[in-house]
Amino acid sequence: MEESSNRISIHSAPKMAYVVTHADSDGVLCLATFMRARGNCRAYFSSPSILAYTLTKIKAKNLYIFDISGTNRSVAEASKSERVVWIDHHIWGAVRRPDNIEFYLGSTKSACRLVSKYFGITGFENIADEIDTNNVVSPEADKLRKIVAYYKGKKQSLSFKLFQLSKALAEKGITAIDDYKREIAEYEKKISFFEELVMRKVKVRNISGLKVAVLQTEGIPVYIATNKLIEHRDAPFDIILVYSRISGRIELRTHTRFNVLQLAKIFGGGGHKVASGAKASIEDMLTAISLMRT
Repeated sequence: MEESSNRISIHSAPKMAYVVTHADSDGVLCLATFMRARGNCRAYFSSPSILAYTLTKIKAKNLYIFDISGTNRSVAEASKSERVVWIDHHIWGAVRRPDNIEFYLGSTKSACRLVSKYFGITGFENIADEIDTNNVVSPEADKLRKIVAYYKGKKQSLSFKLFQLSKALAEKGITAIDDYKREIAEYEKKISFFEELVMRKVKVRNISGLKVAVLQTEGIPVYIATNKLIEHRDAPFDIILVYSRISGRIELRTHTRFNVLQLAKIFGGGGHKVASGAKASIEDMLTAISLMRT
């Protein structure tokens, strides 16, 4: 199932800003940073594959888009709003850039770091960096990632829950995560099950000298799959494919810093060199890997 893009609003002021942000921890922290800087907003949580659709619902005086790369289609939809600020840290392809869209792009570890710099508001960027690079070392980053993963696993009312989390962070700071002890505890009960499932379900392929791990299952956070697979007897893996049967989307990761973005781009996807995603079948992705190496 794709991440929800239902709108959540605090008030209904006609000139209130709209925010579209990624439905992940970085996106939550981007929204929290924005709310610290600008206050109330109407927010949509979206994803790369449904961004253009999300934007068809919005024609705003002021629109902000965080942590999602654009395509010509999504940029065209965004340009229907009067003024747009688009802040993102992913690698973009060539797109038309309308005059009413301000693009604030960079290669930072997280989009939150760019949002913080743009609005001059600090506080969450270090935590966002840890989570978005899968290099979690602080207890705050660990807890926040678990809270977001818990809600994404539930799926019901995802946008509402992520909005409330963003709002709490904006109002209380990172100490707001102390109010989510139940969600953290519930999620922690599932981690061992997820890890066991990863090791049991993974299929290993060797394609033209590349070690490829293929995982087809629902509900396992990609970071858990990536981290657990480093313990596999065939690790490290050049390419990790985590396929969602519901969405038809593949998340690509690597242990060896292999450039998985080049694979995602073949299927119209995007992201980073070490963490990308695209809509494709496992068979087509494996074929693309084989052809890339010939």
